[in-house]
Amino acid sequence: MEHFHGNMVKGELSGEKEFVITQIKNLDTQSVLHPNQLQAMYQYLSKQLELSEDCIITVNDQLPVRLNGQDTESLHQDINQLMNIMNLH
Repeated sequence: MEHFHGNMVKGELSGEKEFVITQIKNLDTQSVLHPNQLQAMYQYLSKQLELSEDCIITVNDQLPVRLNGQDTESLHQDINQLMNIMNLH
């Protein structure tokens, strides 16, 4: 597995085109994202950035986490980088 350490996200890329998130915004988690989920998250973050709005994501399907504009931009860049690594663009 290849490790990924972005500004907002840490995790591992599996050989199955999956990304296992182990940390997001300094919160430990264990979630598997498939390519379609990464693309959906990227589109959601793109829209939030266009609207200049804060956004909310959930960690472990339970804990809502508010992202300000800077956090949203950082997560957007991390997801973009992951998608490039995984050849999803």
